[in-house]
Amino acid sequence: MEVVVQVQVRKEDLVKVPISMLFANRHRGIDIYLLFDDKPLLYKDANLPITNEKISKLYELGITNVYISREDIGGYLKDLENELETRLLTGEPSLENLKRTFEILETLTDILLVTPDKDNLVRAESVSKKVIDYIEQHPRAAYLVAFVLQKDFKTAVHSTNVYFLTSGFAYHLGYRNNDLEKICVGAFFHDIGKAKLPKEILEKDSELHQQEYELLKKHTIFGYELLIQNELQDYAFAAYEHHELLDGSGYPRGLKNGEISTEAQIIQICDVYEAVTGYRPYKKSWTAFKALSLIRDDFVLKSKMDRDLYEEFVVFLFKNRM
Repeated sequence: MEVVVQVQVRKEDLVKVPISMLFANRHRGIDIYLLFDDKPLLYKDANLPITNEKISKLYELGITNVYISREDIGGYLKDLENELETRLLTGEPSLENLKRTFEILETLTDILLVTPDKDNLVRAESVSKKVIDYIEQHPRAAYLVAFVLQKDFKTAVHSTNVYFLTSGFAYHLGYRNNDLEKICVGAFFHDIGKAKLPKEILEKDSELHQQEYELLKKHTIFGYELLIQNELQDYAFAAYEHHELLDGSGYPRGLKNGEISTEAQIIQICDVYEAVTGYRPYKKSWTAFKALSLIRDDFVLKSKMDRDLYEEFVVFLFKNRM
């Protein structure tokens, strides 16, 4: 394997990309690096596309991640979008393609959490809309989404799970066209404010102390401000309202029934369900039945969530066979 030491490039200027998200004959114009002893080494020159041979070599060596410059993120995100359009979002939906689509969106979210600038956010909006357009054209995909959800502690996995759940549930509820795009892209961005939080809080493998939890709660405000500042105000409601509860006990503003958009409530039930059924280092994942029982007992019966939405969510999951 030929590599060239690039002393001009600092580790701090690079962003991690899993090798499963490298696509043969793409990534021209992007330097791809490896890290050895925390020193960047050039693996693929920007003048060349990456080949299957080079990707296979990485697998053989047990290397799981490569790195690209922050300056090249825009080009890499364009490659992700092209991969979706030309290979995955074509023909009838399959679990294999939806799982691969999930991986692309997860990678996109990981990158956004590191570099949430306007160009990258707008690219993410475009990518997530393309997935929604595909679901609208192929309704069967809306009822396959529960089968592609992943269990992982990462913020990117949680956000992608919520996006997929929301896309299926909103379609089930009758959302279409621009309305469907708005709620689903909102779900994709619902936790974008976590880009402003310390990594130590996001990756903590035990329950948060009260002071840490109070800081975590600010992700709703950070996300709202980030989307407004970058002219993505159509989706700011999702970041701002997805932790509000009908009885006024939610945050950040303590909104009550009649003040919280239905779309935010839809995202919220998907968010809570994913959080309860998903993996956390300090608790076991709950089954779908147990999670739905908790949502009913702790939220619906206490007038914190809408009963009709909850009942429709149960129907939606049943169609997905949970």
